[in-house]
Amino acid sequence: MTLRPEQTLAVVVAIEEYDAGEGWRLDGPVPDACAFADWLVSRGVPPANITLLASPLDRNQYLVDQLKADGVQVADARAENIRERLVTRLPTETSELLVIHWGGHGVVDDGGDRRLLYADSRAHDRRNLNFSRLVRALRTLTYRSHPVQQLVVDSCLTFAHSMGWKTGLPDELFPPAAPAQRDQRALFAASDGERALNSDARKTGFFSEAVLESLRRQADDEWPPDLDLVWEDTDAVFDHLREQRKTRQTPSHIWYKAGSDEQERLVFTTDVRARQVSAVALGLPLLTSKEFADLRKILRAAAPAGNLRALYREAARSVDLPPPANPDDVRSVVDTLRKPVSAWPLFEFLVRLAVGTQDPVTRERLWTWIREVGPRYPVDMDELHALDGQLRRTFLLVRLQPDLIDLGHQVTVWRYIGNDGRQLTTSSEPWNFEQIAEMLTGQFVDHAHDPPPVVEFLVPTGLVDEAFERLPVRLDSSEIELGVVCPVVVRLAERLDDPDWRAAHAVAWRGVAEHHSYNRSAIYWVDHVPSDLSRLGGHACVALAYPCQGAREPEVMHELFAAGTPIALWHRPGRATGRGYLDSVLDGQAIAELPDVVHAQRDHARSASAPPDHPGHDLVLLWDDPTRVPDDQNWQLPAVVEGAVP
Repeated sequence: MTLRPEQTLAVVVAIEEYDAGEGWRLDGPVPDACAFADWLVSRGVPPANITLLASPLDRNQYLVDQLKADGVQVADARAENIRERLVTRLPTETSELLVIHWGGHGVVDDGGDRRLLYADSRAHDRRNLNFSRLVRALRTLTYRSHPVQQLVVDSCLTFAHSMGWKTGLPDELFPPAAPAQRDQRALFAASDGERALNSDARKTGFFSEAVLESLRRQADDEWPPDLDLVWEDTDAVFDHLREQRKTRQTPSHIWYKAGSDEQERLVFTTDVRARQVSAVALGLPLLTSKEFADLRKILRAAAPAGNLRALYREAARSVDLPPPANPDDVRSVVDTLRKPVSAWPLFEFLVRLAVGTQDPVTRERLWTWIREVGPRYPVDMDELHALDGQLRRTFLLVRLQPDLIDLGHQVTVWRYIGNDGRQLTTSSEPWNFEQIAEMLTGQFVDHAHDPPPVVEFLVPTGLVDEAFERLPVRLDSSEIELGVVCPVVVRLAERLDDPDWRAAHAVAWRGVAEHHSYNRSAIYWVDHVPSDLSRLGGHACVALAYPCQGAREPEVMHELFAAGTPIALWHRPGRATGRGYLDSVLDGQAIAELPDVVHAQRDHARSASAPPDHPGHDLVLLWDDPTRVPDDQNWQLPAVVEGAVP
């Protein structure tokens, strides 16, 4: 059957403004929906065949108005209008191809149904479309006049119980009807339990952006859209994002096709590389009785772990599981992680437990179990080993204390594996920067580490703008900048001497661990010298986006440090800077990974094709982790100076 654009019907839903208020607002679904509608029109779909049901932010209203002026049917995205369009009118209409596109908030209920929230949904009146039931209804005789259907949903699929919605969700039924032959394809931005990334800065959902880019690359005369190709393109985009650790979001899809024997069959697939191994599909919790018994035997002999809650929180952050019945009991934690979501959180927890234990026998036996059992589910063993390496990453803490007599610096170096550190060397006399670079190259920095060590310069305020990343190190008979070989950050020595500063710092750092994926709201932008310096406090990350010709204002830096700000990013005085430059570094990046992000920016800035004002040039990252503080803070030459190699 040849399908024609002019016989296509499209229902496009975009919800940014909810009756629930500010906490539910999004910036992106309306631009995405309008771009999708424009694409449909560009491929020959009559504007009158497109219905846009939108609840836009005020700043995006003009996009809706433009489509309305072009002849697209427009209404607001409240429950009454959406139900009227999809349940009342649609069965009376005819199309060769039905297209539905939805952008907004969504959840998965306790029964596994996917729910999309209407614009008039509130915290205590969670009006929603049971999209799973709609999908099933669209395959019945009620919608017999729409034989080919393509659905695209860009919304989170967070578990409703993880949001505290314990009382269930209001439901709406669809009229029962006999099944009909149908070619139905649905693309979802996420898999069950996952959040869908949205960039407020670019006003787009990552998924919608990938889908639209794929559609635009298809031939102008190709109709209907090739969703097989869209799926392949989108899957590749999110594979790349996961490899870069920008997200764990995994788009999913449903294909419903008529078989050769005229019996419909439902096909649900999710890329196994994304670790979506459901225990429900296996008919039992994760792990067989023997696998669980072997693991329990190992855990019974393990030394007590005082940080089980933190280990569980890190492992389960991507799947929205309820807390364990007893979060301080390792058996209870493992029981919770066996629940039917995915095998990955359980294995991630065990890797983190192995890294955190002080018992080498437990560590060895846990890894033996992981290597034996992991491939059966499967989990990506290479990624588990990479996680182990990341958790046991090397940090070099280099303290510089300006010598009051000489022009050099007294230097002390500690090496940390994770948060376990010891002093390695102390200079017996003041060193200049060339000697410091020589010391780092000769003893600590090489190409053997993967990931490379992070070099942290613990310095007084007057040295935070020093170009430590430019220190020349010699590797493989060639000279290269330290900041290209490994991440380089600065930390503030004065914090260790001021109890009030230390207390504020410890409090501010607690929020950093929460930002393992991009969170724009955690970044506080300073576009000009602030008149109210107190506003610099209470943020995980501060971006100083205003230019300075001379030294930065002492009062600004003093307030920033006194407020405990653990992470700050800026460009050194004298170079072009501004929000645009820093936004190109921060946008889409996890705050918790900024040392590696800045490292990559500095590497790109060295390229011959990089412009002189590349944001990686003269970029300073204050990354002040209070969990890595030497026990001995006397800063005296030790009685015995240890060698560099422990």
